Amino acid sequence: MTFEELDALYPNGFDDAYIDSVGVNYQNRTAELQLNLRRNPPGGPQ
Repeated sequence: MTFEELDALYPNGFDDAYIDSVGVNYQNRTAELQLNLRRNPPGGPQ
């Protein structure tokens, strides 16, 4: 999923996100972030 797709789903950003893991592939010059995002709507229950 791209940042643009995430931005469309979560317009308030990643304020409540937790980083679960970070992976870096130096040879391919790529990085992978695994985020734990809260799926409740803003103002909804925690």
